[in-house]
Amino acid sequence: MNRIQKIGISLGTGAATVALMTAPAFALVNTKDIANGAVTTAKIAGGSVNTGSLAANAVRTGNIVNGGVQSADISNGTIVAGDLASGAVTSAKLGTNIAVTGTLTSGGALTVTAGGATVSAGGLTVSAGGATVTAGGLTVSAGASTFNGTTAKFGTTNPTHLVSAQTTAPTAAVSMTGLSAASVAGTDTKGVITTTGTPSAAGTVTTTFNVAYASAPVVVITPANASGNAALAYVSSSTTTTFVITTTVATPGATPSWNYVAIQ
Repeated sequence: MNRIQKIGISLGTGAATVALMTAPAFALVNTKDIANGAVTTAKIAGGSVNTGSLAANAVRTGNIVNGGVQSADISNGTIVAGDLASGAVTSAKLGTNIAVTGTLTSGGALTVTAGGATVSAGGLTVSAGGATVTAGGLTVSAGASTFNGTTAKFGTTNPTHLVSAQTTAPTAAVSMTGLSAASVAGTDTKGVITTTGTPSAAGTVTTTFNVAYASAPVVVITPANASGNAALAYVSSSTTTTFVITTTVATPGATPSWNYVAIQ
């Protein structure tokens, strides 16, 4: 049968007619309610969905192999288990937030202009083109973030502050005559080590990370008070779980303390 057929498709309160070229290789979606329903197990092999609104729907187990979804408003819907092998999603609106529960990999540029992007599992990898988030922020709550570019730049016209936070702080223990305790205010990445007492001999302060590093980090310390400066201390060892500060002056003064930064 070589002729063009017109089939009415219910789209909410209105109706649309779609011209369908009779071709045995194509599986066509017709007489479907796309307003509040779902398009399931449909193959749109060689066609395209243009200027359509799939506002509250879900496209499930669909194969959009060679077609394109263009100028489509998918603001509140979801595309689940879809195979977009050779097609393209262009000029598409995916609401104001992008949530990814698997792995998000970008071979080109990744741009988020509003609402932010959230990756809850699997990590974020940008291998080319860069990632730009102009509003809303980027949150990766599980998995690693990998950037394979040559430069990581933070800030242009506005300053960018690097923040390290965790629920449970590292712990510290002293082995130094005259000191009774040590505590840490900070994270596995940065913090302040404060001691209690007045040392009468040189010794060590050992800090234990809350979560072990994959490999021993580089730890840099600076004095946090005059006694810490007078102690002439240095990092004598660093492992995946601890680092040790060793003092070389017996009587530097009361409560010697140090700032630290650890980077793997």
